[in-house]
Amino acid sequence: MIYVFGSLNVDFFMNVDKLPAPGETVIGGDYFTAPGGKGANQAAAAARSAKSGGVVAMFGLVGDDEWAATPLNALQEFGVDVSGVGRTTEAGTGYASIMIDAQGENTIAVASGANLKASANGLKNGGITEDDFLILQMEVDSHANWQALEIAKSAGATTILNVAPAAPVPDTALALVDYLVVNEIEARTVAQSLATDDIEAMAKALSRKHKLTTIVTLGSDGALATSGDEIIRVPAMAVTAVDTTGAGDAFIGTLAAGLTEGLDLEAAMKRGCIGAALACTKPGAMPSYASRQEILTLT
Repeated sequence: MIYVFGSLNVDFFMNVDKLPAPGETVIGGDYFTAPGGKGANQAAAAARSAKSGGVVAMFGLVGDDEWAATPLNALQEFGVDVSGVGRTTEAGTGYASIMIDAQGENTIAVASGANLKASANGLKNGGITEDDFLILQMEVDSHANWQALEIAKSAGATTILNVAPAAPVPDTALALVDYLVVNEIEARTVAQSLATDDIEAMAKALSRKHKLTTIVTLGSDGALATSGDEIIRVPAMAVTAVDTTGAGDAFIGTLAAGLTEGLDLEAAMKRGCIGAALACTKPGAMPSYASRQEILTLT
């Protein structure tokens, strides 16, 4: 079983010819809303690529408002158990504003809303065991994340921490992490005390220091992973990008589904890179995620 504790949002997308500079106004084109949030995206990607249904459970918090139905209904359609998602009247459902330029690059601003009030307490009664995986990101309160790590590790579960958005992570939390997933910017934030700017050396140092596996996503250059001095490199699949939003989440969810099946790390990363690449070929985050069959066809 894959447990995801994290954010659920409504994403508002707008297409623009170019992203605005500070102080600049640009005229947009098409716009639409879609389900999102890094937690919900990763849960959806895991469910889409999983070997069977009913193996992903989402935990988090939404507002008691009309927007809550957007991520909840989408997750349920993908087969994700959302019984662990609570509602609150103290804040609205999380909201993200996303602009996408003609090359598929984006800028994102997030109003966290209810996500920052999410509690990990629900995981205590969620039935998590040593056979399960827990995925975390950084769009909820960090103390709730660290509590979730403690709950998962006390049950013997395998933990995946995606440090996105980039934020410092205390050593006490990293000691409870099995897989640390970061992009290049996030890697430098986590490893800011390490005396190196080289990504590969940084990943190795993080793995050795915290006794975990570090996975660094490299965009069009694929991904690399280190465990101690061992290193794995996986290339990206070449595609014409329409929208890169949520590609990193697609990688993580697909990776987790592969690991849950018993794939070795390299094979799971290859699937993750395919899932991420395919996500770039369609607009939106969650709506762009490929099915298991689409991914396996290209494996």
